[in-house]
Amino acid sequence: MIDPVLILPISLSFAVFWALSAYHKVSENAWFKDVLKDYNIFPAISIKPLSILVPTAELIISIVLIVVPVWGACASIILLFAYGLLLLFNHLRGHILKDCGCAWGRHEDANNQTGSVRLYVIRNLVLAFLSAMILLPMRPRALMWMDWMNAVMASIVILGFVFTVLRLFSNYSRMKGFGHV
Repeated sequence: MIDPVLILPISLSFAVFWALSAYHKVSENAWFKDVLKDYNIFPAISIKPLSILVPTAELIISIVLIVVPVWGACASIILLFAYGLLLLFNHLRGHILKDCGCAWGRHEDANNQTGSVRLYVIRNLVLAFLSAMILLPMRPRALMWMDWMNAVMASIVILGFVFTVLRLFSNYSRMKGFGHV
């Protein structure tokens, strides 16, 4: 059994990750609608509802990760796999996306979409694996103020690492263009 202080930062970090992901899609809704259209999978009539449904699902997952971490982790894993399968499906059918919507910013990578798709599918698998860690059985014990402080600080470190990796992924084609990759 694992101490809850090791699982709590992962759960909190994923809650923030999904909340920020939902915020990004809502705050730049026109961009997100363009991303959904560019996938060329969804019927035109479904773009507007999807542009609302996807961030809503991410926000619900964020809340559930805090309230009932096990259910939130299951939903997180399912959504990460769904996103990965969507990218992989588009890649395998030869459709090149201008922006996959994965990098939390306008990400024009049409020249090197193959590398980006691989990176994002791998990223989703790693994130799904980390979400699965929340499902590990925890040792029941009361959390003290120091435990909560450690969990929050660990969450900040985890989020800093995740956002650094996401930024590297979003700059992949630029780095490759300069010969750094």
